[in-house]
Amino acid sequence: MFVPLAGERAETFMAWHPARDRQAVRNLRDVAAELAATIDLTEAG
Repeated sequence: MFVPLAGERAETFMAWHPARDRQAVRNLRDVAAELAATIDLTEAG
């Protein structure tokens, strides 16, 4: 997972192979989506 911070934008990129679909990857994706909806990462120091 990569979260570049620039100005007032924070984009999150995730990549994985579709044949390697694991519950841990789905959980990580869900946590990242929840954080993106609730926390403004651009305010972090």
